[in-house]
Amino acid sequence: MLYLGGGGSEVDEARSWDLVFQSGQRITVWSFAQPSNRIRRVMDWVSSALSQRGHFYIQLGDRGPRFGLEQADVLVIPGGNTLSLLQWVQQNGFFTAVASFLKGGGKVYGGSAGAILLGADIAICDVKNGGLDENEYTLEDTQGLDLLNGAVVFPHFDAGSSAHFVTCQKWADDHSVIVSAIPEKCGVEVDETGIFRNAGPDSVHLFRHRRDAASLISGEDWYIDGRVTAVD
Repeated sequence: MLYLGGGGSEVDEARSWDLVFQSGQRITVWSFAQPSNRIRRVMDWVSSALSQRGHFYIQLGDRGPRFGLEQADVLVIPGGNTLSLLQWVQQNGFFTAVASFLKGGGKVYGGSAGAILLGADIAICDVKNGGLDENEYTLEDTQGLDLLNGAVVFPHFDAGSSAHFVTCQKWADDHSVIVSAIPEKCGVEVDETGIFRNAGPDSVHLFRHRRDAASLISGEDWYIDGRVTAVD
């Protein structure tokens, strides 16, 4: 199961966190969207946020053969600079590790940069494309993990921002893909069959090639197969 966080706090995303985290789980954190001097702060935040939900076994993912996933129940990929995160992914070649972890029944939670990484391409996050991340890495290949049926993720979405609407619609039009725009007070669950569910409370906006954006309220299901299909 995959979970996409809009980039808010554990309180903002409480409904999706309810679906992901249960006391007793073994948690592996890949905090490589952050510079090395901030990784400890990220781990402290994860521990503090989860302490309100019970007892968890939390470890930082390493660069070993399976990147700390051997005994994990949940892989957490928090926010930061998505381009830095992708560079780490490319250098360490963990694309297949995530797929294997999911196939084995693991859960993956991506918040902000982590959510973007789970999509088909991360370049929408670049400031030159209307995103929030500075590209200091001159990455030529911006392909993500592509676990969302070809969709791209835009977190921190503000439904009151015309700039966000323009950015997402332009990306959908220019690349003929669906952009899943997720507000900070929101999370999305994606099951093994590819069905998406808005955990709420805010609405998700889906931008489609040369079509008006679809607004999906809390609890609504949909499927992406080159278009958006509602699920009864």
